[in-house]
Amino acid sequence: MGDGARADFFDCRAAAQLLTYDLMRAVRTMTLDAVKLARVLDIDAHQADAVLSGRELVHPASPMGQRSVRLVRLHRALGDAFGTTDAVVDFLTSPDPDDGSVPASVLEQPDGIERVFARLNCIGVDEWRPASCAMGASGSMSRTMEPQAFERESLHGAHTTL
Repeated sequence: MGDGARADFFDCRAAAQLLTYDLMRAVRTMTLDAVKLARVLDIDAHQADAVLSGRELVHPASPMGQRSVRLVRLHRALGDAFGTTDAVVDFLTSPDPDDGSVPASVLEQPDGIERVFARLNCIGVDEWRPASCAMGASGSMSRTMEPQAFERESLHGAHTTL
């Protein structure tokens, strides 16, 4: 690896760009506007708008950056747990059977990221999924599962057709 690649890897500006990019992916999945993002990250709406419009980068060492890292980690954990954007959105918009809270609303509270993480860690994904999601009622789940199964088998050398 050349020195140029090493310099880019340790460049703080690159870290800010990567975190901002990952934050934007989380914002899209969680459908957060500037006002909601401001509540989640505990910043003012003008700063959230600057981030969403690309006028400001999120620096990992800042308080906003530290909360952004936790939000990005939550986004990745939700993706790993549920597999599709539709299933993640279902989780975020479905009330908790125990207390009736909706994770998307809980995120906007000061300890919201941690509380949604706790809910995710306490439930079994297969136990949570409503029948409409598990059965692929919207059709999106079955469409995304078939190519993944084919790709997985082709990686292991089995060439089956679906």
